[in-house]
This record gives sequence, C-alpha cells and structure tokens, in this order.
Amino acid sequence: MGKAIGIKVKNFDTKADRKYFTQKCSQFWLEVISEQINALPVNHDKKIEFAKEVVEEVHRKMEKKKNAATVTISCN
Repeated sequence: MGKAIGIKVKNFDTKADRKYFTQKCSQFWLEVISEQINALPVNHDKKIEFAKEVVEEVHRKMEKKKNAATVTISCN
C-alpha cells in the first residue's frame, strides 16, 4: 500500500463552508479517480466494475470515519 496522507481541516465558520469544502474535495478526487481508471489497460466493463468497487470502498471508509477529525487518503 502507498503512503498515507493525513488531512485535518480546522476553523470552518459555517455549515456552508464545510459543505463547500466537502463538495470541492469530492469533485477533485472523483476527477483523479476517473482519470486513473480510464488509463487502465482493461476493457470498459472491467473499468466500470472496478469503479463501483472503488466507490463502495470509499463509502465504507467514510462511514468508519464519520465523526473523525482526520481523514486519511491512501496514495498509490
């Protein structure tokens, strides 16, 4: 497994600030993941299957870290 990066965000003044930050992070990582999956040397069906697995894993990890102050992102 790759190096883990810890991200801790503090001092959001409003719920709107937190929501905006979350949306921007989600958008960024979806774009990164999409580019990486598209670059895989496998057929389209395998890419779709792999993308679904990635999304499921992200959701599982989000549930575990729901109340955590630090989000850990693994980079390969």
